[in-house]
Amino acid sequence: MNALKFVLVFLTAFSGTTLVYSDVLEANIFEGRYHGQGRGCGGILTIQDKNISWHSQALNCEIDNYTITEEEHGGFSHRIIYRVKPKNKTCPLFAIELGHVESFSSYMVGWYGTGFFTEKEYENRQDPASASYVCALIKDYNPRNNPEPKDLTAQ
Repeated sequence: MNALKFVLVFLTAFSGTTLVYSDVLEANIFEGRYHGQGRGCGGILTIQDKNISWHSQALNCEIDNYTITEEEHGGFSHRIIYRVKPKNKTCPLFAIELGHVESFSSYMVGWYGTGFFTEKEYENRQDPASASYVCALIKDYNPRNNPEPKDLTAQ
């Protein structure tokens, strides 16, 4: 991670642009509070370093035992999958996918959360029809891990 930060700072120093985005690398871009939008999604998804909670009209989950099975970053696009284990009665989720859509330059909007209730849904996640629970999300502003678009290097 430190090598990546050094390369970004080095490239920016010689390109003549300001690099505020390097500060973001110190934080996990996925951490924060997300507000669910739409039918059945009203509520809060909170991602923290050691736990996840998702309380909405359809879910009541407190998760402190999970693994990260996938993580991708590219431009403004970000995606991570949290595999919940073990599955419990109060939280029926098998896995959660959290992502940010490339076409949104603001890190407050353009988020989505997908809940997979079974291993089969999770394995078939490339097929949009396999997801049982998908929500559009708006993230609370936090300058530590989601800077305003004006702070980002032009792409």
